[in-house]
Formats: sequence, C-alpha cells, structure tokens
Amino acid sequence: MAFAFNQAEFEGVEFKPLDQLTLRARLYPASKRRPAIIMNPGYNCTKEISAPSAATYFPRHGTTALIYDLRNCGQSEGTPRREIDPHKQIGIWGISFSASIALAAACYDPRAQCVITVADGFEAQWQTNYLSHWALTSHFLGILSRSLDEEGGGTGAVRVINVTRQGRTVVALRNEQVGNILHAKQLNKLFGPEGTEKRGIWTAAVHPGHLDTNLNKQTAFPKFVNTLLKAVGAYLHAIEGAYTSIFAVASSDFKASDSGEYFVPGQKRKQPSKVARDMELAGRLWKWIEDEMRKRKLLG
Repeated sequence: MAFAFNQAEFEGVEFKPLDQLTLRARLYPASKRRPAIIMNPGYNCTKEISAPSAATYFPRHGTTALIYDLRNCGQSEGTPRREIDPHKQIGIWGISFSASIALAAACYDPRAQCVITVADGFEAQWQTNYLSHWALTSHFLGILSRSLDEEGGGTGAVRVINVTRQGRTVVALRNEQVGNILHAKQLNKLFGPEGTEKRGIWTAAVHPGHLDTNLNKQTAFPKFVNTLLKAVGAYLHAIEGAYTSIFAVASSDFKASDSGEYFVPGQKRKQPSKVARDMELAGRLWKWIEDEMRKRKLLG
C-alpha cells in the first residue's frame, strides 16, 4: 500500500533478520533502481517520528530510503516492548581476517549477543586461499595419477605447487598460508617420491616474494608508505616473483629431495615456522578437511 507523505510516497514493507522476528518498515523508493540507504529512528522512537522528513529527501535525488522500527518497538515484533538496551543488542560481523577478530571479541565480551562470519561456515580468507587449493588438488588427483603412470613415474613430470606467503610467522592472517605449506608436506607424504599411497607426485610450497603490483595501491596505508617501500627495494618486479614458481614447476634443478619443501625468492629452500613443519598437524588437518568436504557433499 502506498501513501503520500511530505510530497513523497512510501510503501509499508516487512522483513526478518537472523532472529526471525518480523521488523516493519517504510520504503521510500527512487524512480529507478539505484543505491539505497537504511535509516533508524531515534532512541525508543518509531519510524513515524522525525526520520520521514529526512527520508523524503533521498528519493528526489535518486536514492531509495528505508526506515524501520527497531525490534521491540513500534510495529516490529519483539518483547519486552519498548525495551532499548544497546548493551543487549551488540552483534559482531567479520569477513576474512576480521572474522577471527569477531570470534575472539565475542569470547571476551559478554555484551556480544551474536557473531556472524562469512563464507559458508569457513572464514573467507581461509576458504579462498587454502580450502580451494585443497579441493582443486583433490579433484585432480585421479588425473595426476594417470599422468604419472603415462610418464613412467619418478621423473618429476607431475608436480603440485602451492603459492603461499611467508611461512615464518603464525597469526590469524596467515593461518591459511601455513595450511598451504602443511598441504604440500602432506601431499608429499602421501603421493611424493616416497609416498605411502602412490609415489611420484612432487610438491612444494612457494612464496613468490613481496611484489610491486597494483594491489599495493589498494592498501589502507598512506601512499608514502608504498613509495618508501619501493624506494628501499622491498618489492620485487612481478616477473621476478614468477621465477621461483617456474623453478618449482618446471626446472630440472628441482629434485625429488626438494619435494614437500618451502621455497622463497631466489629459488631457495627455507625452513618455515615450527607449526608449518608439524607433520602430525598436517595429517589431522587433512583428515578434518576430508570430513568437512564429505559433509557438504563436495568430495566423493
């Protein structure tokens, strides 16, 4: 139903957030599909108070506006009625690195009533930078094994290389990178030159270095920081960053004894952190991922 109000029309709408209470709102649509803004009324107020005078402004300038009654107030559901306690309405949302921060904050702060982390139950960066590597490799193992048989085995003709970051430190941001090193080591244990299941697939984890790419321009650091790092030679050219990967993938200088190891720029073998060398952890991580993938019917 549409109503005329302050020379703008609104529609009565409702929606359900995570707790499934029905929240009711006024929608002030723009004439075309455009960006939107969500508005809240004042403390213990309803959507009819004050906010409509501002909401009518936005559609006239091409932006849809939505004002809703907070839970427990106005036409929205929730009890006790008209209770507004900010300390009881704190939820924490996190994506990528901030997902781990959100979970940690909720453990320490009893005011947090809910925590939302994205990516199908997995932290987004972990899912993108580690689980996807694991799943892709798992689905290709059959083809890799057949290729190995065709090549006669033991020649290094079949290799799996994980591109990772520095493996020296272990913080939340780099957990998926440590996972990639453990993945390469477990692959080597199962399928490498001395593999327990099949022999001959060579593996490695490769850190290409800190590269001078456009991604550096998207960071939150002030521009002068990026300029300074370039001036002191902290960045490698993108082509140089490919050298170590190419070495691990195709070089005859990469030997069977290098399989399962971690490499840094300059085609150098380097010892990663203690956690990234923990073969018991590598095995448990592999088993956990297999179980999780099967639960989601992503693995046969």
